[in-house]
Parts: sequence; structure tokens; C-alpha cells
Amino acid sequence: MALLFLQGPMGPFFRHMACQLDQAGFDVHKINFNGGDRFHFQNNQNLPNNNYTGTPENWRIFLHNYVKKEQVTSIFVYGDCRFYHRIAKEVALRNNIEFVVFEEGYLRPHFITMEFGGANAYSQLDLSSETIENAVIPEQPKPKSTGSRLRNWGKYATTYYWAARLVKNNFPDYLHHRDASPLREGYNWIRSGIRKLLVEKSDQKLQKNLIDNLKKQFFVVPLQVHNDSQLLFHSDYESMEDFIIQTIKSFHKNSNEKHHLVFKHHPMDRGHKNYRDLISIISRKLDLTGRVHYGFELHLPTLLDNALGCITINSTVGISALLHSCPTICCGRAPYNIKGLTNQLAIDDFWQQPGFVDEIFYQKFHDYLQHHNQLNGNFYKNPEKTAAKCCEFFLERSQCIIKTSNFKLIKAKAA
Repeated sequence: MALLFLQGPMGPFFRHMACQLDQAGFDVHKINFNGGDRFHFQNNQNLPNNNYTGTPENWRIFLHNYVKKEQVTSIFVYGDCRFYHRIAKEVALRNNIEFVVFEEGYLRPHFITMEFGGANAYSQLDLSSETIENAVIPEQPKPKSTGSRLRNWGKYATTYYWAARLVKNNFPDYLHHRDASPLREGYNWIRSGIRKLLVEKSDQKLQKNLIDNLKKQFFVVPLQVHNDSQLLFHSDYESMEDFIIQTIKSFHKNSNEKHHLVFKHHPMDRGHKNYRDLISIISRKLDLTGRVHYGFELHLPTLLDNALGCITINSTVGISALLHSCPTICCGRAPYNIKGLTNQLAIDDFWQQPGFVDEIFYQKFHDYLQHHNQLNGNFYKNPEKTAAKCCEFFLERSQCIIKTSNFKLIKAKAA
């Protein structure tokens, strides 16, 4: 019985998890697709660490042969929308192999997601209103703070992209899901820092005006990163620009003329995109100048506490909005877009009928998620401890394994 790791979060998380499962008695394998994958999986346990250097077109047959030869029973991936992982899921289904998906937490900020079969809109978890309403869930522990991940994430991203760049010729046909140039990424993050400094004062002024003078008179739109797989695979929008344009047009046609619209830029996309000109042009054309606003450094929880409603494609910010009792509508496909939780009207109707949040049902939903697929941890800060929790979760929930004699070892590390 073999466990196969493909691409994980940038950093050593998958390495820690693989090593711990190896110590628990499993036959653990890893396939790397670039130098960054290989660099972060270096270990002292001599785990089978293979490099896939073939073409994207040949990946399916390579993986099919590999899982057959090694008798793989479970495949682990971070994100199920990347090209190599989409193919891996198909191969897993065809060969009755368990497919385990990691993602950032649905519940923020102190959780990660670990699901069997798929994540986000591909989730296999029964999220019907009836099931959640009738579920008997044990009392969920209050999560421990995981702290800020940004510094470690930046360190891991830098080493990942440079490692990938330095041995790029060894993986000539690798297909990355995002821009893999360390120079371009470095430039974008420098620009991000500069932009943050430039807009802080004006954004503070905008937020003060919203809270002091427009409380419960504005809708907030938390933007997602421009290349978010949730936008590309789980919505019908062509781009973030398309979403912005369609949202402003709907607001123009259907909103109360006293109400305002506030776009909040995603902090991880600050150096990559700037939609200010686009929003200004559309607003002027529709005579909405002064009613449509755009900010980078707005404090989102404060906005949600004071907004009439939240419009999102399918960001997990939508769950945070519900936590703040802010009526929310999803314009894409999301696991939390459930009757009784989010507004089920069309966006054109939402402006006049945002509704309210059923706080009792939200708490049931929250506990249901936390019990089934949310783990208190962080991929980038204390990844070894988070990996131990994931190993424990896997050993408890997997349908493909017999509990090993070293199960107590995993539990001890997770404590």
C-alpha cells in the first residue's frame, strides 16, 4: 500500500507529512514537477523522490503506469484545479484510489482544509441545508491562533521560485499554474509594498467616511486574486475585470440611489493588479462617480460589520461575512452557497433584498465544517505540527488503510 504526494503548498509541509507517514509504516512516494518541488521535499529518510520531466500530454499515461506499478492507494495534492492534479484526480477515480486535497481554510484565519475527493466547489461533503440542520456534531474546540504566515510564506515562495528557475532546463516541459518567474514575482512584491505605503492614508480616509457617514448604506465586494482557480474553474466570469464590470452595471440598474458600492482589493494581489482606472471609467460612464469606491488597505471585518451586504464570486471571505452577520450573495459556485445561509436571489434582486443571516444556522454550518474538513493549523508557520494533525486526520478518516502500530506516534506529534 503506497501513498503518493504530488505538489503541495510552497515550503516543507508535504515533506513533514510524508516523513511522518513513513515513520508510521507507510510506503511513501513523491513526484516533483520542478526544482521548487524537489528543493522543498529534501529529506533524510531517502523517500522515493521522483522527477516528472515529460510533457503535459504524457502525464496521464505516466501516472497511470506509476500508480499501478507502486500499488498506490492514496494521492495527496494541494489544490485540485492545477493541470497535473486534475489529471491525477481522473486517474485516481479510474483506479479506485483515494484522492486527498489540501486547501487554505474555509474558516479563516486559523484553519486549513483537508478533504477526501475534492475541495471548494468539487467538495464531496454533503452540504445540503437538511443535512447540516439535522447533523449531530460534538462541541468543537476553540482554535488556537496560528499567527501571521506572511513572512514564512514569502521565504518559501522566494526559495521555491528560485529553485525552479535554476534547474528549469531539467524540467523543460513543465506547465505552471501561475507566473513562475522569480524576478517578476520579486518586482510585483516590491511594487506591492510601495503601493501599500502610497494608499494607506487615502484608504483610511475612505474607511472613516464609510463608517461615520455611510453605515448600512454600502455594499462591499471583496475581490479575489486575478488568477484564483476559484474564479477560473468555479465561475462563469472570464476574468476579475469581467466580474467588476458586471457588478457595477447591476448596481447601476437595480440599487437604491442612496446606496454605495465598495470594492476591496485582495492583499495578495496588490502588486499584480490595480483596477482603479477600470472602476473609475465604468463609474463615470454610468454616472456613478461618488457612489463607487475602491481601496487596497481597508479593514475588511470593519467593512463587513457596517455593510448592507457582501457580493463575492466564491471567496471564503463570504464565510467571514456570514460570521459578521453580513448578508452575502455568491456569484459563482461555492460550497457554502447554501439555501438558508447565503442569499439565493439573482444579483439584480440582491441590491433591494439583501435579507439577513440566520446566525443559528450559520453556527451549525461552522461546526459542521470544522468537524469534517477543517484543521487548526498553518501550512507555512509550524508546518511540522500541522502535518502531524493532518496525518492523524488521515489515519482516522481514510477508507483505504488499516490503522498502523505507529498511530500513537502521529497523535503525540499532533498534540
